Amino acid sequence: MSERGKVLEFSPRRSEDPRVETKDSLEVLEIVQLLDPNEAPKVLARCELVGGTVQIEGDENLMRELREEKFYWEGKEVTPKDGENFLWALKVSYRNPYLLARKIK
Repeated sequence: MSERGKVLEFSPRRSEDPRVETKDSLEVLEIVQLLDPNEAPKVLARCELVGGTVQIEGDENLMRELREEKFYWEGKEVTPKDGENFLWALKVSYRNPYLLARKIK
């Protein structure tokens, strides 16, 4: 068949809600700094769901920001006490060229 006769396949449009893409739970998240594309990302913080609450360890400045800033998930303000919803709010909030929240497990 010629090139003109091939069928092109397109993937569906990505949802703004990351849970739609992963379809599973979020337990551990790392916030990484992306400085140089030729180097490995620098891990600034690790956020882990333990007993329904998120425990955060890492860079003091980022930890202070996570405590003081307001994060929202599904229209409601969330804190580390909100568990997995707080992790999802972080994943959505830290999606830029310099800081990225990535799922570990």
